Amino acid sequence: MATNAVWQTPSQQPAGFSPTRRACNRRACIPQLIAEAAGFWPDAVAISAGSERLTYSEMEIRSNQLAGYLRSLGVTREVPVAVCLEKPLDYLVAALAVWKAGGAYIPLDPEWPADLREWIIGDARARVLVARGAFASRSRFLVDLDLDAVMISREDQSFQLPIIKRERLACVLYDSGPAQPLGIELTHGNLLNLAFWHRKTFGVTWADRASHVANFATPESLLELWPALAAGAEVVVHAAGAPLLDFLVEHRITTAFLPSTLAEPLLSAEWPARTELRVLLTGGNSRPSNSSLPFRVVNTYGSPMCTMIAAYGDIPASHDSAEPPVMGAPIANVQIHILDSNRDPVWPGDAGEIYIGGSCVARGYLNRPDLNRDRIIPDPFSPVQDARLYRTGEFGRLLPDGRIRLLGRV
Repeated sequence: MATNAVWQTPSQQPAGFSPTRRACNRRACIPQLIAEAAGFWPDAVAISAGSERLTYSEMEIRSNQLAGYLRSLGVTREVPVAVCLEKPLDYLVAALAVWKAGGAYIPLDPEWPADLREWIIGDARARVLVARGAFASRSRFLVDLDLDAVMISREDQSFQLPIIKRERLACVLYDSGPAQPLGIELTHGNLLNLAFWHRKTFGVTWADRASHVANFATPESLLELWPALAAGAEVVVHAAGAPLLDFLVEHRITTAFLPSTLAEPLLSAEWPARTELRVLLTGGNSRPSNSSLPFRVVNTYGSPMCTMIAAYGDIPASHDSAEPPVMGAPIANVQIHILDSNRDPVWPGDAGEIYIGGSCVARGYLNRPDLNRDRIIPDPFSPVQDARLYRTGEFGRLLPDGRIRLLGRV
């Protein structure tokens, strides 16, 4: 079993490396944090999937060369690039390369029907598709990692990372909509705030090992991938079909995110006396039935439109299963309001619609000005110019301790 760092104790973490400090830098972005981590421990494993693994230095070199090749095809600031790859290591390199070139990546699942993939490529106006030969497309430019391998390898292994402003587009995630998938535009600032909050709240360092269970094309992948890598940790990909509890224990996973459907069985299972897992994040209405779990269980509330997490709170071992779920506190740089039909704050204890503001709110729905007008409005409560609120469409009630109880959809 490979270790994920060349240092063996926290006291040996190199002086000067501080993702928190870098995240506070106005010019910081996730690819910059990852590059800095690679400079401090190049031989540490960034991502592993079965017998395959990629060190931080290897990830930097491969993504630098691919970024240079993408630049030669015209990928620059906010140019959308579709990524359709089966292997997790390929996917990570491609997404990082798109960012380094200045573009925004659109993740596609190779298992999706070809017509759906083509529709998304057209809707996102992706000028380039990064794939392997089996997933050819009618895209204007197809970067085939097999056929173009020689040309990509000729690119410079070093790459001057451009200044990436936080308001720049980072990715477009397609989520299910009422009639067709909806593209959600997330910025570098959205992802950086998620990563910064995650690291500070759960103390994530280079010594951690984070699980990756979700499909790489899903919004949940954001939670599993970028916060860990921005902290210099290792991402371990779960093999489909492998028992989750065994995977978490045997691979010494320390931080994990699981949707409630996957988390529930683990929260009632009997765990071994010794496990490295110290925090399990989940969503929905997860309720532990085992009062002696050896790790912290944290409920999260959010959606892709607020970068997956807007609020969080520990789930106690004892709870009233008849009560609706309770949201925790907002994450860093996020505000939650409960408003009436006139968009005025309701009295404490009264029900109202939940609105979310702050750094987690996405830029908006791609090519859907009608939804943007309805769901994203100016924030009258913020002193920040051009601040916005996301209308969730969910009811909630403010509790005396400041938490919010969910009451269902509007």
